[in-house]
Amino acid sequence: MRHGVVRKDNGGSSSSPLPRRRYAPEAQSSTQEIDISRLSLKTGPSQGQYRNDSSRARLGPTPVHSPTPLSPTKRPITPLDMPSIFRTPPSIAPAPRKERIEVQHSQRSGSVPRRRPPDSPTKAPREQDVSHAETLPPSIPELRPDDSLPSAGKQARQSPVASLPPQVPSTPSSVPVVPADEVSPADPLPPLIKGKLDLPQVVVCHCQLAQRRMEAKKIAWGVQYELARGVLAGLWTWDDVDESALSRLQGCNAVAAPKVMTVMADVMKSKGIVQPRGLSSSMDLWKEYDREQDAIVERQLRGLGLKGEWKGVADWYGGRIQQTVRVTKSGAAYSYLLDPPDMRKSNRFSRYLGSRRVLKMKLSPELQYNSDVVLEHLSSRFVLCGRVFVPFASKEGNIHMMEVNEDLHRNPDRSQGDDTRISLWDFVEWHNPLSMNQKQPISKWSTRFDLGLSTSVPVLRFEPGNIRFVKDIEAPHEPGTKVPAEKILTDGCGFINAAALTLIAQRLGLSSRPTAVQGRIAGSKGLWVLHPEDRLTTEPPRIWIRESQRKIKLAAFDPDSVHTIFDLVAQSNHITAPSRLSQQLIINLAENGVPTDVLKTLLEDGLRECFAALTQWDGAEAMPLLWNAVNEAGNVSKQRLQRVARGLARAIGLAGRHGADRLDTELDQENVEEGGQGSEKSLHQTVLEMIQAGFNPKKSTYLYWKMNVVVKQAMEFYLKKYHIEVPGTAEAFIVPDPFGVLEEHQIHFKASQELKDPITETNPCSISGPVLVSRNPARVASDVQKVQAVEHKALEDYVNVIVFPIKGSRSLASFLGGGDYDGDTVMVNWETSIVNGFKQPRTIDKPDDLEDKNFEKMVEDVKSFHNRLSTSTSREVHQSFLRVLLRGLGNGKIGRYSKFHDYATYVMGYSHVETIRLAYMFTTCLDSSKTGLRILQDVFSKDGKRYGMARPVCMRDADDDGGEFSTNTVAKRDGNLKPFIIELLREFGATLLDEHLRKYEEISRQFGPEARSRDPHLEAPYKEIADKLSKGTSLVSGAGALLQEAAKELGTLRKHVDAIKVQWGRSFSSGPSQKRGKQSKWGGVDALQREFAATLDLPHLSLLGDISAIRASYAYTQCSPDNARFAFALAFEDLCNIKARALGGYTLAPDFAELMAISRPAVRTLSALRAAGQ
Repeated sequence: MRHGVVRKDNGGSSSSPLPRRRYAPEAQSSTQEIDISRLSLKTGPSQGQYRNDSSRARLGPTPVHSPTPLSPTKRPITPLDMPSIFRTPPSIAPAPRKERIEVQHSQRSGSVPRRRPPDSPTKAPREQDVSHAETLPPSIPELRPDDSLPSAGKQARQSPVASLPPQVPSTPSSVPVVPADEVSPADPLPPLIKGKLDLPQVVVCHCQLAQRRMEAKKIAWGVQYELARGVLAGLWTWDDVDESALSRLQGCNAVAAPKVMTVMADVMKSKGIVQPRGLSSSMDLWKEYDREQDAIVERQLRGLGLKGEWKGVADWYGGRIQQTVRVTKSGAAYSYLLDPPDMRKSNRFSRYLGSRRVLKMKLSPELQYNSDVVLEHLSSRFVLCGRVFVPFASKEGNIHMMEVNEDLHRNPDRSQGDDTRISLWDFVEWHNPLSMNQKQPISKWSTRFDLGLSTSVPVLRFEPGNIRFVKDIEAPHEPGTKVPAEKILTDGCGFINAAALTLIAQRLGLSSRPTAVQGRIAGSKGLWVLHPEDRLTTEPPRIWIRESQRKIKLAAFDPDSVHTIFDLVAQSNHITAPSRLSQQLIINLAENGVPTDVLKTLLEDGLRECFAALTQWDGAEAMPLLWNAVNEAGNVSKQRLQRVARGLARAIGLAGRHGADRLDTELDQENVEEGGQGSEKSLHQTVLEMIQAGFNPKKSTYLYWKMNVVVKQAMEFYLKKYHIEVPGTAEAFIVPDPFGVLEEHQIHFKASQELKDPITETNPCSISGPVLVSRNPARVASDVQKVQAVEHKALEDYVNVIVFPIKGSRSLASFLGGGDYDGDTVMVNWETSIVNGFKQPRTIDKPDDLEDKNFEKMVEDVKSFHNRLSTSTSREVHQSFLRVLLRGLGNGKIGRYSKFHDYATYVMGYSHVETIRLAYMFTTCLDSSKTGLRILQDVFSKDGKRYGMARPVCMRDADDDGGEFSTNTVAKRDGNLKPFIIELLREFGATLLDEHLRKYEEISRQFGPEARSRDPHLEAPYKEIADKLSKGTSLVSGAGALLQEAAKELGTLRKHVDAIKVQWGRSFSSGPSQKRGKQSKWGGVDALQREFAATLDLPHLSLLGDISAIRASYAYTQCSPDNARFAFALAFEDLCNIKARALGGYTLAPDFAELMAISRPAVRTLSALRAAGQ
């Protein structure tokens, strides 16, 4: 991959694909008449034309761009100058208006015209001014007051389909972009919180005496955190943290924090208590703590990023460290544990405040589902090592807390940057000011803190004048009422110019420029797609924000405002092809006419391919292909890259949102089970390392049985969640048509990779013809839509995104489970067997009386909330304010209604009126934190009693207990309904699974006797040294004495291994009825591994051979040929090294080995050789 390489086209640099059009404003000098329809870019004082420099863009600070000076050799591109596909039809083009424009000359070359609209205010408004005509993008006509937005009823143009004959040119129009209305700021609201917080105080971990000692010795925060973690884990107490221990722990984080375990182990050993030694976290993490601390003390908000190199890291930004507190409750008492700090991801809040000033509190599952009980406890001030943390948001069952400018038993220390801390109220006013958002429902206002908690990467700062707020395109709706979400045809998606996209690609080192980016900026969120006309990469970055994207209203931006930074969440280069069906989607397809045999065939084909890939072990190409198949089955290489990328995984396209969330969950679980130090290898990782060391499952019984589990798990993956892979499918972001060329029920999808067979297809990267579009969740019949995919020349640059039309009575995305364009991904399915059988159902909308009959409305706007609290006591105000901030905490009813719907689908049928009601109950509960709707308790109780029984076995999760309404009642399907597709697939899949597992067992019968004998390579190190010593101990010379001592030491080694084997037998040879948890099991293995590998005093034997190899080899000889588990569990790496060296191989350092994979061309070549029988 070539990072940061830009292909040049006609003098402009860009990443592929590049437009062939160039747009530049016309040079003007002095005051003159100018046609405004030809000059729509806002311009300002020249600061020099930006040069598209890759190294500056990626490693250096991102400049705040001013508009490019006008060139005397270029004039503006008008609609008449443009190619036909970009031409605005004369029927809607507004008449040119002329104004006098005052041109101010710059001292630099070229002059920059500045247009002042008539009656423009001389004083900047308190809110960002977006009303002026110059905010329109280039060459997009400004609408006069009598012009209206294009809609389904009155289209800007009725565009012909892409397949018109050549003599009928396709001439789509650019979609008019209209500035959003300026909102007059309301009267400011007085602060609700003044001074210190009047809240109860809860101590997480703190000791007055120890804190004073740590402050006196300037103990680094990372060290304090580790000491507190040990106290909460019961490894020591604060009384054990004495002056002598703290003296050894002075210095920066990188120097002192790694020594905490060792120092405290010495302290406890002096008191007769043995504690394990070792590093608690990686050195990179402690160095990052120091970088962040230095950035805090610098007081330049460097942690927000885009300021270049910092302390040895290029293009550094902060907020990458996670500090997690786990909360449980026993009786009336709450208890806390600290996870090891981790470097995994970054968000805007942690960059702004500093990682060390943010804590994430993870509630136990029982507390998540009893939010009313825990909410009172959470409305408190939490103390950790003398510092006060206060909750400010809840997301996905987690509480996020910030350190405020308050202390306990310590004085603020300016040398540590304590003077840069802010209060909770100041933080709220910075991010989501109440005065600017008075009309928002308080429930929706509180959810806006999610914007700053999204995992993101700072990539670009926009000049305030280049951030434009524009209106959405809407379908016809009832005048004078709030626009329904489904009527907003551009909901959640704005524009971004090519220059900005190019800079983002360069900063991230992407191989090509993305078409769309998902992110957060200026109180807004959503997706931004390539602007239809602003394509020059030498222009300054510009962004157009739709009203539907604007979640928080902020005051006017200063040039250095934090809010002008674009925080990237994801980009469009990553698509999933082929994709997989889900259980809900399978039910939908079956209910809409797709034959059962089609779905069975897909399931059978997938299982057959999976089994074949994992069980072909013969031939020169067999082991590399097997390695690749195991790697894909376990997703090993991808997960390794995701771990290396940490918070960049989504931004650079290594994972989608769900993949990144799964990785976080896995890492969190590792912290719980292993304290961050787990040594257990995953099954797939173990198999991969054995294969690459030279083992073959035909000759290694141990690997054969490991592969047995791999094969079984791979096939069960298809059956457990019904994740059937469909060849003719792909998933990508959806975007609204930027030109308005697509007709209703048309889409456009072109990828940068081949989607179809390049041998048989003329254009394998594009899709045309009838297709299905869908997204998760798909709970009603009309959540899947059949549409027509077309290829349109105007959209040829829109790659790796699915373009939806902006025509029709409602948004196409809204049909797909209430989707929009703020970052939703959609599956396109062109698999003929599925598409042909699918019958488009009628549209199933939410029942009109759903909210009135099932929910109570608790809609209170910000101003009313503020007024209500203005007469309360400070304690009441502060606690009420925190409860509002935390109102998104765990709504267990969401998960319950998902299961209720599944139960009703099976028992009553997919199209039953109650099943449809439960589907919309689920989606309404999903949005309840924003809407303020709360389900009526009697409704929930009735639904629970009727639908809360355990789901049928075919739909049940492994941990499905049915909840509080669970009974022993077995779900029975209505006899008048057709057989349930999931039940049919489960039975069919179970038969296929048994068939393939029998085939796997039959494979072993084909093995020769070598498969049931010991591996001579693994026996060799011990046998060779033992044979050498037995022959040489009779020598009288000095060599004989050496050999005699070595023989004694070999006996010592044997006794050491034999003793550990006895312990192994006691611990891991229990009967099947004695089950152990994963944590206790691998905790025991870790202990035995450490004891097995303990350093022995074998000076003479070490002169004759590798002690590690001899020890591992002897352990292997003590195992039976068909069960070498003891040796591989305790000496896996050594046995793999022995095998590799015996076969002439070599060992790679983990940093290299873990990043290696077999390339796709290599896989294709080896597969071709296998197919050809060579």
